[in-house]
Amino acid sequence: MPNNIRAVKAQDIPYLYNISIKTADGGDDATDLFNTPLLLGQYFSAPYFQYEPQLCSIALDRNNKPSGYAVGTSNTVLYNSWLNTVWLPPLQEFVKALEPKSDAEQRVFDHILKGHGQGLWEHSGYPAKLRIDLLPSIRGQGIGRSLVEEFITKLYEMKIPGVHLRISGHNTNVIKFYEKMGFYLLENTDNSYIMGKKIYE
Repeated sequence: MPNNIRAVKAQDIPYLYNISIKTADGGDDATDLFNTPLLLGQYFSAPYFQYEPQLCSIALDRNNKPSGYAVGTSNTVLYNSWLNTVWLPPLQEFVKALEPKSDAEQRVFDHILKGHGQGLWEHSGYPAKLRIDLLPSIRGQGIGRSLVEEFITKLYEMKIPGVHLRISGHNTNVIKFYEKMGFYLLENTDNSYIMGKKIYE
């Protein structure tokens, strides 16, 4: 593992929340779009660490400040079941009393209230799921590549056959990045791409 990447620790959780909101607007800062900015981390990063911490990595900037992460799960079906029954119910009660500041915040409310349903690709040879977010200060330095490689190596050691991820269909730079990492398009939805990569046959 590169010396600017390490396993996520419990003490890093505030940084997971911060990175989540600071990259939520197509990779840019979405703080001004949310009355409750911590909700992004509550849904998109922290639960992965809570469920399967051994797969979660943090990336450090030149000052050793956590500035990016890779989180995910080796089994999306089991993770979704845990998320819906353990993690989300208290959060759903909290969200019901909130008023969204923007359409972006309403979409996060909807995600939380709906919970994770059954997807196609976790049942079709891509059971693992990956999410990576980087602050601008560490982009373009090969850190994203190192985070992906570290995650894939862990899945290979676990003999996980494949991984999928969802990204915004408008973020063409990210799409090209994952294509270079060996990912390919699985599904083009209304506003996002689902990409996948085979790992272990």
